[in-house]
Amino acid sequence: MKAYILLGDNVFLDRFNVHYSAIMKYISQPPLLLNVHMHNPTVSVRSWMDSLLAFFPGLQVLRGDLKPAIETHEMLYQVTKQHKFLPEAFTTEFRVHWGQHLLRPEFAESTYYLYKATGDPYYLRVGQSIVEKLNAYARVPCGFAAVQDVRTGIHEDSMETLFPNNPSFAKTIRDGYKYLTGVGRAFQPLPIRTVLTAGPAKFGMDLTKREHGLKGSILKASPYTACGEIVNAQELRGQIALALRGDCMFAAKARRLQEAGAVGVIFIDHHEGSNSEETPLFQMVGDGYSTDDIRLPLVFLFSREGAVLTAALEEHQNVDVLLLPKERQLGRDNVEKSVGMNIKLRLAKEEVGVEGPTLEFLLSEGEALVREEEQQQFCTESSGKDPPELCSTTASSQTLSSDGRLLPAP
Repeated sequence: MKAYILLGDNVFLDRFNVHYSAIMKYISQPPLLLNVHMHNPTVSVRSWMDSLLAFFPGLQVLRGDLKPAIETHEMLYQVTKQHKFLPEAFTTEFRVHWGQHLLRPEFAESTYYLYKATGDPYYLRVGQSIVEKLNAYARVPCGFAAVQDVRTGIHEDSMETLFPNNPSFAKTIRDGYKYLTGVGRAFQPLPIRTVLTAGPAKFGMDLTKREHGLKGSILKASPYTACGEIVNAQELRGQIALALRGDCMFAAKARRLQEAGAVGVIFIDHHEGSNSEETPLFQMVGDGYSTDDIRLPLVFLFSREGAVLTAALEEHQNVDVLLLPKERQLGRDNVEKSVGMNIKLRLAKEEVGVEGPTLEFLLSEGEALVREEEQQQFCTESSGKDPPELCSTTASSQTLSSDGRLLPAP
């Protein structure tokens, strides 16, 4: 949930909702949260709860599920009123199961979220009681001590790392603050989110059968059209190649780039300004002969969408691309639904101290069109060896049926 709030990516929200639904169905027994058997979730395996569940009301607030958050938080507050702190574990009757209190902050965090969500001063008073009990029962001359047993109040000879225990702590904080505000650089990745539309090929690797998709760095082929000998084959090895549409067939380009060692190919339309909003998406087709030898995943971008890639590559030099069907990304098996291409950029390593931008391509199942120029190129390249049904047409565009047959022009 926090990743979704930070990054705005629906994938995180979908994954959270899957787990949250299971928790609310099997574990939640308002206001209690009880562990259940993994393979038989209708059976509880413990009659006690541990203090770490105190984070859950705050998480429910972030989801907007206030009623169960309020109920569970109130249950936890009653435990603290009875024992001064939350024991590490306690029974459903609020009896102590494990007596330690390690100064965990989760209950205070949930209290804060509930106050911000409701504006109810009741939660300010709960927060005040947390601070007062820390000062009364955990404070020692050098800081705050963990409590060995909430029933006796005896201290541990330790303090958790969330309570720094060195005398120079204040100076450390000040020095770090000066550095962070003085160097003028951001150290957290700053996400840029764009959604594009791409089309797959009728040949090459079927990404719907590859569980984790394909990830790799992108690099322009040289020549950019990939219609001649690939002169930067050494640099392309292990990379995903960018190649410009035109001058020869898609299959010919794919074979050259595969031979050069590329692990995938992204074709970009050579018609300047073309885009998926104004032009129907199409699937790339082979050259009329067997394409079983082509094992690369292949996708197609119109010019405007492709410019996002080339601009990122020029600016950052190190751009990783993840190719996978959207439904596979969400952990589902149905990949028939047409979707766009989801591209996420992060600033380059030298700017933020992370590994370069990552782009995720979500493939779309679109209607396949064969352009006149590619039809003519195919007939020219084949030198009279083409199947006559493919070379006989002069229409400006042709439509492929789902089984790859060329249908007559309207």
